[in-house]
Amino acid sequence: MRYKNCVKRLVQLIVAKYYYKGRDNILRIFILSLLLIVVISKSSYAYLDPGTGSLLLQALAAGLFFCVFFVKRVWRKVLDIFRKPVEENSSSDNK
Repeated sequence: MRYKNCVKRLVQLIVAKYYYKGRDNILRIFILSLLLIVVISKSSYAYLDPGTGSLLLQALAAGLFFCVFFVKRVWRKVLDIFRKPVEENSSSDNK
């Protein structure tokens, strides 16, 4: 029972600190609530079938590839800023 009172008081402190300062902190409250649920909860005895593992692996691979291509694209734009402009000289302009 003492454990529940401690958790209840912790939640009250979090809400008092962040909720009354505006709507921008709702995400912070949500994340802290999820963190409390993960820390407080005991064993769940959940079963992950191979399909779920495959889905998680696919999501991880997609996120990795997204990060690689995003960084590559941003890096090229940064390099384009610092490159010297190339003058286009054609043979017809020289005549």
